[in-house]
Amino acid sequence: FGALGPLASSTGVGGPLLWLFGGSFFGIIVGIAIAGPWLTAAVGWILTRLARGPVALLAGRRLSDDPHSSFGAVGGVVMAVFIGSVFLSIASLAAAASPVGGSGDALTVSVSGDSSAVKRALDDLAETGGVQAVATLREVNVGQGDNQQPGVIADCASLVAALPVSGLQCGPGLVHLGPGGKPVTDAIVTGSFTTVAGGYLPPGRLLGEARLHVDAAAIDRYAPASTASDSPLALPALIIDPRAVTPSDTFPVSQIAILTDGTPSAIEAARTVVEVDLPGSVVWTASQVATDAAKWFVELGRVVTLGVIGAMLLAGATLAIAVITGLVERRRPFALLRLAGMPLRRLKAVLLLEAAAPLIAVAALSALLGVGVTQLLFRSFSAGFVTPDPSIVGLLTIAVAGALGVVALAMPLVDSLTGTQATRFE
Repeated sequence: FGALGPLASSTGVGGPLLWLFGGSFFGIIVGIAIAGPWLTAAVGWILTRLARGPVALLAGRRLSDDPHSSFGAVGGVVMAVFIGSVFLSIASLAAAASPVGGSGDALTVSVSGDSSAVKRALDDLAETGGVQAVATLREVNVGQGDNQQPGVIADCASLVAALPVSGLQCGPGLVHLGPGGKPVTDAIVTGSFTTVAGGYLPPGRLLGEARLHVDAAAIDRYAPASTASDSPLALPALIIDPRAVTPSDTFPVSQIAILTDGTPSAIEAARTVVEVDLPGSVVWTASQVATDAAKWFVELGRVVTLGVIGAMLLAGATLAIAVITGLVERRRPFALLRLAGMPLRRLKAVLLLEAAAPLIAVAALSALLGVGVTQLLFRSFSAGFVTPDPSIVGLLTIAVAGALGVVALAMPLVDSLTGTQATRFE
């Protein structure tokens, strides 16, 4: 992962790199599954060494003597806990990076309409009270194949004025670099699918193609590469002056950035103008984007949490079956132990410890690996250290408790299976 992060930063995440990431995650899960029996045997050895009574001694010897069957009952926990911890760690990064409340004074419009409708909307916005700046954008892809990078064709000064981000400044050049942007002097510029409302291309409509050709001296930077944007429109990697593209009118306006004074009346007035002049267009603010993203993470988090808990409950059922199967195989030794004076509660404690030890060990290892892998990824992408979500501990506690609760439901069978009849010899 330490090598994949810089590779992704330089080439972009996609294609073969996604396979590398997916293969790395899969390899970790397979590695845990392969190492599981050794981990179980190590847990058994530790229990045996630390035993101060018959419960831990018997459970430890059982795990050491047959680690494969003991781990087999909890092997399915690996993937669920690993994926759950990865998701919760990524959610922590997203929550830390999200702007609090967003920028309510800026609006972004995904345009649905022809050039005449856009011109009418721009004229009406210019006369709307509270609207401070307006900029039009034409979304494009610059380059070909794996060397493509996204950009916009726009007047840089107008766009910077319409973005509620400090520290932006356009130079005298024709190509302006932002976060992630790479210098380009000669390239093919093609329209982006997002220039069509809804992302669908009507029959017979072309995305458009033009030529970009500038001198190296005409390239400057309007924003540092590390600049974070609180705007609903992410800072473009490239802002291309219309004069640098031939022909310049090839691409339709796909987005409009609007900056208001932040008052509710100005925001709603601007929204009304867009909805009247450009019916079918989508208008949103950064606060709406942040709210929608938060809802998405909450809903997905619930699904992941339920998945982890469901997997642990299933593991508990599998463990219960394995415990009862092992008890049937050892019913005579257990019955003799009862005759020798071992209380029934200690026999149940032995079985619970045999189930709990590998379950807790595997779940903890999977969670630690999930958090460790995501931290390594964050560091590779220069995101720094992100405090792990404390809900991971709560999730594991609830999930392990639920799984062991299922095992505990099978404990009443210990009495009937280890009665005096089990000590009879034919």
